[in-house]
Amino acid sequence: MIVKKTTEERDPEWHPPGFPPSDDVRCLAPRCHTKGEPVVRSMTLLSELFPPDIQTAEEFTDPKGAFLFPEEEAYIGNAVDSRCREFTTARLCARRALTALRHPAVPLVPGVQGAPIWPASIAGSITHCAGYRAAAVAWRAMPCPWG
Repeated sequence: MIVKKTTEERDPEWHPPGFPPSDDVRCLAPRCHTKGEPVVRSMTLLSELFPPDIQTAEEFTDPKGAFLFPEEEAYIGNAVDSRCREFTTARLCARRALTALRHPAVPLVPGVQGAPIWPASIAGSITHCAGYRAAAVAWRAMPCPWG
C-alpha cells in the first residue's frame, strides 16, 4: 500500500455531523479518544481524489489475516479461491475506511444486485479487480461526490 501520512488531533466529544453522540458511532482504536493524541491518517491513491470527509483504504495484494464476518462467509463460501480473496480484501478495505471514519466494523453483505449493503448512516463504494481492492466511505449527512 502506498502511504503518505499526516497527523491530526481528534476530540473525544466528536460525533458525525447531523448525528447525536451515540455508542453506535465510535472509533475502534482506543487512542483516538485521548484528547491531544496524534492520529495518523493514511493517504491512498483514492484519497487524492476525494475531500477529507471521505475515508478511503486500498490494497494491491491480499494480506494474510483478513477476516470475514459469519454473514459474509455465508455469502461467499462456495466461490473459487480468487473470488474469496478479492471479496475478503475488499471488505478489509471497507472496514479500515469505516474505522477511519470512526464507525464500527460491520458485516457488509451484498444485496440483490451484488453491491454491499452499508449501514444506514454510511454511503460507500467498494471496488476490486486483478491486483487492486479499495473502498471509500462517508457519512450520509455529508455531501458525497459519487452520488
